[in-house]
Amino acid sequence: MKKIVGISILIFASIIFIVSAVSELTNSFFELRRKPSALKHWWGSDKGGTGDLYGFTCLPQFNVQDTSVLRKPDCSGAIKSYNIYALTDSYTEDIFKHPDYFCGAGKCGYAFSNNGDVLPVYLDRTKKNIVMIECVERNVRTSLADTSYLTRFITVSEKKINETKAAERAHNFHFHFNIKNLDGDYETNIWDYRFLRPLKQLKAKLTFNWFNRTYVDALVSPDGKYLLYQSTVDTSFLQSSYRPIGDTELKAIITTLNKVYDHYRRLGFDEVYLSIIPNPATILYPNYKGLKYNLLIPKLENDPSLKLKVFDIYQLFKNSPEKNKLYQHSDTHWTRFGSMVWLNEFNRKMALN
Repeated sequence: MKKIVGISILIFASIIFIVSAVSELTNSFFELRRKPSALKHWWGSDKGGTGDLYGFTCLPQFNVQDTSVLRKPDCSGAIKSYNIYALTDSYTEDIFKHPDYFCGAGKCGYAFSNNGDVLPVYLDRTKKNIVMIECVERNVRTSLADTSYLTRFITVSEKKINETKAAERAHNFHFHFNIKNLDGDYETNIWDYRFLRPLKQLKAKLTFNWFNRTYVDALVSPDGKYLLYQSTVDTSFLQSSYRPIGDTELKAIITTLNKVYDHYRRLGFDEVYLSIIPNPATILYPNYKGLKYNLLIPKLENDPSLKLKVFDIYQLFKNSPEKNKLYQHSDTHWTRFGSMVWLNEFNRKMALN
């Protein structure tokens, strides 16, 4: 009996190790467990619907869901005058899944930057063809400096490759076995289950109340209303909203973006847009415990040497009377309300062109 138990434990541990060492397997398993149907069961993700930062901290006061809705706009009478293809992340991926979100678009498609997707497209010369490079602020200083990927996330075909409304997205599965930095994947595969929520919340609450400590990747905002992603606050990270950016680095990013602009213009695209989504810390806490916002977005977007057209959401968010609705309280992302502000403003701007 002891031998059977020992072998069973060994097999279970081996499976957990293998799945955790291959991030793609962990992510696939996690996505399965966070579906609405799975959240009803004990094995559903404890992070499902409540945000990654709640999942990190398990603080019960942040166990909240985004109840706002991403709606398709009323595009009655809009002329389908353009096709739009985007480099997206988890902020705008859902928006670019269907052209009906864009009142003037006949076709849309996207490459998901987190996966290194490559999007093949056929250019319909009877319409304006637009490239949109969307990037969350925390990734600007790394992702927008990568000329190689920025110039290959779209490939142009001379033959029609898909006549459906939405352009075909390339789905790439990369099987990478990596035994370094497994802590996060181990936590997901061993502890991220609904039935463990009460125990994790109790531990988190006691640790925060007694020692004012949270999980290393999340910080409680000064007013106690939001969880903030540590790397967007801590100035030791390039992702920080408060880490100064020098002219040399800024010019290097602009030079890269201008090369990208020239590349897609040569491929036959009519316009190339840049849209940077501000970090929550940027909008909600521009002055944070003696730190000041580094002005990365306005410095970059307002530089006269930048060739790309800018879709500026920073000023709109900064001046919004409804800042408390733009970002989730327990996640690194905006709310669906925030994404609707972005989408409605983009549709308004495109209608004026």
